[in-house]
Amino acid sequence: MNYTLALGPFVLSAQSFTYILSVLLAMLWLYILQRKHAIVTTQFVPMELAYACTAGVLIWKGSYIILHPIDVFANPLRLIYYNGGTLGIMLGLTSAIGMYYVILRKDSLSTTQLFQLTMSSLLFFVGVYWSASTYIFTIYKEGIVIGIICIFASLSYWFAKNALHNGIFSVRVALSIIPALIFTYIIFHTVHITDWWIWTGFAVWLALYVLDFRVTGKRKCLK
Repeated sequence: MNYTLALGPFVLSAQSFTYILSVLLAMLWLYILQRKHAIVTTQFVPMELAYACTAGVLIWKGSYIILHPIDVFANPLRLIYYNGGTLGIMLGLTSAIGMYYVILRKDSLSTTQLFQLTMSSLLFFVGVYWSASTYIFTIYKEGIVIGIICIFASLSYWFAKNALHNGIFSVRVALSIIPALIFTYIIFHTVHITDWWIWTGFAVWLALYVLDFRVTGKRKCLK
């Protein structure tokens, strides 16, 4: 069923509304995290994220023009209900991340702080969006569990004292998330030896573990 939300003369699909709400909540979380760790910039980070997200959404929706120019020319209102699909999401996400990085590099944030803030807000956004969209639009509960895992992972940046100043912290967060995601997949699916998803997750986890060990080992040697 295609749910829509009417805002005066504008009609917004429920999926787009869920996306926008998730972005706003992620921006709020980013602001709270920034204040918690006393990171001072010339502007609030959420404003810079808002610019990047706005550009990403426009590219995501506008990519439909590139993929289906004839349909858009025949009926421009199709842009309200359709988007560029997976390709549009990738283009929009890549553009948003690139713009976000360029804007914040002009500010007082270091690359490490920028990376940590981005990872935490991205995990929060994915968690909220995945949980909400799964609950509203599907009968399956796997997405809700995955969303909760991502939300809890993003909250870990609040409790860790030096989370935004230690680049390896995100690696350790990933080391915790990947086994949880694999375990969730095993619970909700029939697992076969040829399931590439599990093997890929294990390979990524092993690579991150080696990276964490090497970086931690070098720091211990320096001490």
